[in-house]
Amino acid sequence: MISDRLYDAAFQYKKTKLWKDLWDTELFAVKMQDGETGYISIMGMSGEYCALGVYIGEEGYQSFRKIAGERPETMTFFQQHEFALSQNCCQMVLCQKDELSEEELADVRRYAKANGIRLAGKNAYPQFVKHTPFRYPWKLQSRQDEEYVYQALMAAITLADLLVDTAPFELGIREVTAKTSRVPLMELVDGRYRFTGSAVLPKEKKKAYAAPRSLNEIGIRSLKKFPKRGVWECEVILFPGPIQDTPQEAPYFSHALMTVESRTQYILPPELTADYETHPEDMVNHFIDMLIGQKMMPEMFLVRDERTCVLLQKLAEKLGVSIIIQKDLPALDDAEESLLEHLDTSPEEEQEELLMMAELLLQMDDEDVKNMPEEVLEPFRMLLNMGALPEELTKKLAKKLGI
Repeated sequence: MISDRLYDAAFQYKKTKLWKDLWDTELFAVKMQDGETGYISIMGMSGEYCALGVYIGEEGYQSFRKIAGERPETMTFFQQHEFALSQNCCQMVLCQKDELSEEELADVRRYAKANGIRLAGKNAYPQFVKHTPFRYPWKLQSRQDEEYVYQALMAAITLADLLVDTAPFELGIREVTAKTSRVPLMELVDGRYRFTGSAVLPKEKKKAYAAPRSLNEIGIRSLKKFPKRGVWECEVILFPGPIQDTPQEAPYFSHALMTVESRTQYILPPELTADYETHPEDMVNHFIDMLIGQKMMPEMFLVRDERTCVLLQKLAEKLGVSIIIQKDLPALDDAEESLLEHLDTSPEEEQEELLMMAELLLQMDDEDVKNMPEEVLEPFRMLLNMGALPEELTKKLAKKLGI
């Protein structure tokens, strides 16, 4: 349960309507009592999302910089998905009751009843949320998180009092841009928050992408025995489906390497990698195993971004093939769209699709089937091995493929 003192602060903050005075990019800082610096963003001026966000230290501020500085409307679905899950902060959100879990709703109502508060109107319910990169937004994870939010709320309440007679810019609060180096700093002095100076904003850090330390050398030697075949379009993505190990933990999202051959649009099955940033070699070695299984030695890698290039650079060097960053990758776009459709497909719809694919192959001339690339026929062989088709159709398809 959230402590009553945190609810006290949340409802006091709600009365200030501070979001009518500040934009979410007009930051100020708070010196936390444990020595950390919290960078505070007041959200709600636009009317879409009303919250107070606390970004702790350099890591927290870098996540704010990313959210504030990028344009999600230019991104692919998977890029938007990862962008939305890149925040590192704690928030107090003012929301509607249907946005709360049953446990959260019961807790707010308990507090409101005990303190004679009427929960009515827009965004009447406080919710406390922890945002951790690549995890589902979750309840606050520790008393320390609660303390950070509490101290930020109390500082924001004091700021709201100051803004009754003073404009934000008179206190040094302005929009934070790429050129901003400092923001006003508040500290608790003699029991009250005061502006005592300024806090230095952490400098932007160039992202260091994960590179494999070692690769499956035996597998690489096996690949070199096959003739070069296929240009492979690749991208590291954050898989949309969350995984939850225990009910108490926030569900997390795993990375995967999407790979598709440009000409045939043949997709290698991706494997989810929960610890991609610490063990990227696992992702590459799985890719090597998949290529060996299909007896394919790539001619070239086309990758969507620098991150994927760093991941596959060592493999490309060892295979002696080129690797090129290219944003426009039509086969990869189609493969990712198919993945999303598959994730949104019911088992019944999936079965119908399998049947349709098999029926189309049966309608083709035997000579045409014989001349099809092996990588195109392989999915149909997999269907037979899986036993996913009716018995009569299985017999016909096996005869068509010469099995």
